[in-house]
Amino acid sequence: MSSQDSERFWRWFNEERGRRNLSLRSIARLAGISHNAISQRESASLPPTYDLCRAIAKAFNMPLEDVLRQAGLLPPKYDENPSARELLWRFMQLSEEEQEFIILTAEALLERKRRREAEEKEQTAKHPEIRPADAGTGP
Repeated sequence: MSSQDSERFWRWFNEERGRRNLSLRSIARLAGISHNAISQRESASLPPTYDLCRAIAKAFNMPLEDVLRQAGLLPPKYDENPSARELLWRFMQLSEEEQEFIILTAEALLERKRRREAEEKEQTAKHPEIRPADAGTGP
């Protein structure tokens, strides 16, 4: 889980907490854990653990699966995404050989994305005054 994923999870957590009008201490009480267990991970934007997700699900009275998906510990349900449903339907129409080609292509695209993100992170570390969105733009 990347730091952006952690930040996204904690934003969701706080939005959900706000919707339910619950304090951190009341969530901790409902979850049966100390409020420090939550606040320390949240303040450092650390990814939630499985056990913490289970406690949050209990406090929010929601399915554990939903919290795990928010935490990135489970993949999103493909049926929640119309594009993913269509892609899966089309993929299943292909031959085994064509499916393998699609998988290899997707893996190559993901590897290219990971390299690009690593390069952007390296550039940002070397030159913090330049944001990745600004890279390549002139004065």
